[in-house]
Amino acid sequence: MLAVWSDGLRPDPALTVSEWADRHRVLSSRASAEPGRYRTSRTPYMRDIMDALSPMSPVQRVVFMKAAQVGATEAGCCFIGFVIHHAPGPMLCVQPTVEMAKRASRQRIDPLIEESPAIRERVKPARSRDAGNTMLSKDFPGGTLVLTGANSAVGLRSMPARYLFLDEVDAYPASADEEGDPVGLAEARSLTFAHRRKVFLASTPTIRGLSRIEREYEVSDLRIARLAIDTGYEASAVYAWGRKVGIAQVSPIKGVEGFNRSSPVSGPTYVDATEGGKKIRRGARLWTVAVSTFKSETYRYLRLERPTDEDLAEGIRFPAGTVHLPSWADSEWCKQFVAEQLVTVKNRRGFTKLEWQKLRERNEALDCRVYARAAAWIAGADRWPEAKWRDLEGQLAVVASTSESQAGQVRRIARRPRRIIKFSGMQ
Repeated sequence: MLAVWSDGLRPDPALTVSEWADRHRVLSSRASAEPGRYRTSRTPYMRDIMDALSPMSPVQRVVFMKAAQVGATEAGCCFIGFVIHHAPGPMLCVQPTVEMAKRASRQRIDPLIEESPAIRERVKPARSRDAGNTMLSKDFPGGTLVLTGANSAVGLRSMPARYLFLDEVDAYPASADEEGDPVGLAEARSLTFAHRRKVFLASTPTIRGLSRIEREYEVSDLRIARLAIDTGYEASAVYAWGRKVGIAQVSPIKGVEGFNRSSPVSGPTYVDATEGGKKIRRGARLWTVAVSTFKSETYRYLRLERPTDEDLAEGIRFPAGTVHLPSWADSEWCKQFVAEQLVTVKNRRGFTKLEWQKLRERNEALDCRVYARAAAWIAGADRWPEAKWRDLEGQLAVVASTSESQAGQVRRIARRPRRIIKFSGMQ
């Protein structure tokens, strides 16, 4: 009895949603192609999205405009699991229809509960006579999870909800039983919780100009404007996707070995694309990237001498190009980031050349850095004047430290009373 009482007095550990998922979530073979421990490192772009849904974040609404099958629903499931286990309260999960809500319950929520011990012990087993765990309602200590469809006005106004997960909002009907916009009806359920609410909207956009998620994204204060995608092995699929999204936002790239420091990215060139089985001449725009140049740049930045704490206290800044790793960069990511080395090799004619060779099989972190660097080059970042950078800082409310003693440290994002973060991306 005393031990139980002591456990009750002990505060919960300060976890973010992504940390909770890595620690407690287990994926089922019924709902995942990779059953076993959930690893945010498999979809690192979802980390900031999930962490914005954590109680310690000031963000109230997170909007994610995305491509298909990039992990948004799984992030929503992590959000649900976190609420049940770590931050209990009333939660509403809205699917486009009631039938889809039932399917999500069977295929997503039930495996989430059954395979994760931390959640399973808090939700009663489903029994025909027990109303605490039904297909559309899951009770747990301190809260309840209700699943409903956007086509059911009754379900949308059935309860107050501190937490909302609105999945695939572009598939919602224009009105729920002629009572108004389903998103508006659902969000009205959370108003009583004021600044403590968390709302997560996710969807693949549909028709430009009519898309719900696009409207939300367009008023965002954070956006990803351009992606560089390696087209190797799946060129046709990438070209088709790039045409669908728009060439202003997507830059398919082709990496080539060798160095070209004066112009590491060349193009674009127009190549044929296939869409719906039909060949489209010059249907895709392709950029060529001299990957060795950007790899050498990365390793050169990694070798820069970092100032000591005493140097920083004296106002000495980090050298331009210094690599600052995010807090989520684990040992596996770091190994991938330095997974290659530059060596001198001889060709068949006996001439020597420099060549990057792998030290290990997995090198995705380094590849992604090279692709992101190429995207920045294509966007013109290497040629932006100082005024452009200052303007971008102003748009994102980035402010430098007011203390001279902190002059060399990383800049911080100024917090607002109510902040909305929007995300757009793909795997």
